[in-house]
Amino acid sequence: MKNNTFLAGFNGFYGTWNEPDSDAIDDEVRDVLEESTGLYVPDKLDLSDFYKFNMAGYMRAYSINACQVVMVSLNGEIPGLIQDIQFQSIVSPKEYNFSNDSINCEITFNNDLLFDYICKAGFAFAEFIKERYTSCDGFISSYTKDHEVWGANLASGHYEDGHILGTLLEFVLKSAEFDEIALLESFNESNHISDYISVDALGTCWREVPEIKELLECNALIAIDLEKYRHQSTFDMYERMKKWAGSAEDVHINRIFEILKEVNNEDYQPEVV
Repeated sequence: MKNNTFLAGFNGFYGTWNEPDSDAIDDEVRDVLEESTGLYVPDKLDLSDFYKFNMAGYMRAYSINACQVVMVSLNGEIPGLIQDIQFQSIVSPKEYNFSNDSINCEITFNNDLLFDYICKAGFAFAEFIKERYTSCDGFISSYTKDHEVWGANLASGHYEDGHILGTLLEFVLKSAEFDEIALLESFNESNHISDYISVDALGTCWREVPEIKELLECNALIAIDLEKYRHQSTFDMYERMKKWAGSAEDVHINRIFEILKEVNNEDYQPEVV
């Protein structure tokens, strides 16, 4: 039989393993900028203005893959339970204070196999429902905590709403000790964060962005014609680069410093802070 419900095992994008890795995005953008300009892009540079991230595309691709991962996991616990899980849509709250994103899907499943599994679970299922749907301070449950009512829906094969099936499948995944990180690991096997990044979002005018102008100016001292700056002392140039980069321990700054010493033939040793 078929039923529309939420995807069990998925707890949303915001603040979870499923959210895009901001560090990975920055690393990818930095690599593209360095490759396209030949310039060193330091960690302190705010990269947010230099790319666009296709969040809608990422969420859709991630959700479609998640449906398949969950189907495999459910069938691993109850062989033959799920015939298909079709992605339908993503529902996101206006505010993430009390809820997170949810994946809507259509599931084709064997209700008899699910019924047998829940019956055998007995007390464990009753405790799962009680813990999940008992009202308390700050939470008013929209569903009964009586597991027998849930069992009646399951026995009849008539689900009053889609939430019921999703909850039953959540119990199966919990019993199978499903780990949500499996969704991320599976997605990363066939997808890369760069697929959803557009670094040329600012077009041909990106060099006019103030931060990039500063970057070009600084790198001119570093990478373009060091002979031109031979008259400047190594001390002055090192201090200027250290101030701009924000750290004297930066590996690039120290490498460049060695070049400057060789060019200027000086013995200045900077104080590392």
